Amino acid sequence: MIARQFDPVAELQSAFTVLTKNYALAVIPLVAGVICAALLATVLVVVGGGALFASMSDMSNNPMALVPIITASLGWFGIVGLVVFVIALIGDGAAVAAAESAWSTGVADLSGGFNRAMSKLGDLVVAAVVLCLICAVIFLTFIGPLILVFLMLYVLPAIVVGGESAFQAMGTSWNMATKNVGATFAAFIGIFLVGIVVTIVNSILGHIPVLGWIIALVLNGLLGAYGALVIVRFYDLLRGSASATAVPTSAPPPPPPTPVS
Repeated sequence: MIARQFDPVAELQSAFTVLTKNYALAVIPLVAGVICAALLATVLVVVGGGALFASMSDMSNNPMALVPIITASLGWFGIVGLVVFVIALIGDGAAVAAAESAWSTGVADLSGGFNRAMSKLGDLVVAAVVLCLICAVIFLTFIGPLILVFLMLYVLPAIVVGGESAFQAMGTSWNMATKNVGATFAAFIGIFLVGIVVTIVNSILGHIPVLGWIIALVLNGLLGAYGALVIVRFYDLLRGSASATAVPTSAPPPPPPTPVS
């Protein structure tokens, strides 16, 4: 895989332009985030309610009353955690697939993106599990997980857009990232900086009840949509399946006047 040249900054700016014309793309990560949060909140409420009920009984006579509740809650947390993991993968894959259609046709195909993610769910799960295991091994070092994210930045589009298997996608992402370090670093930093801005805004407005939470959900959805647009665009450019954004140049000088005979 050869290194390809294009203007990364222009592409990052173009991703913002595409997003402003396809706000619906943010619906995918937004809905996935709401569902995951609702599932986790439900388990917390159920477990907390059970613990509260047990504490209302005479704990001095039955000090082990919380044990079965805690034991059962671990199982529920495991099940819900697995469901949340899968939902998040579907949301990420669907956002990337829909983002590809936004670049190619100008309109994000949400249903098509969801169907594509579902059809490649097995590969998405395998890739995510393998990468999570690697991350668990290197998590003690701060730089290790960041390097892993950098090298595996193109795994999602390679699976849902390129149609590759999990291990093929990881190999493709490795080759693309290592042979196009500058472009990949620009994509990584671009998404990272937008994420910092979103985090700062959420930290300021997050203290506002209800309204702040709604704004945080919307901003996180937009961040997910922007990240999907960036990685799928750079993936398409690096594999040569898309044309780079034209860089504006100065207008040519007007032709000389025609002499009058």
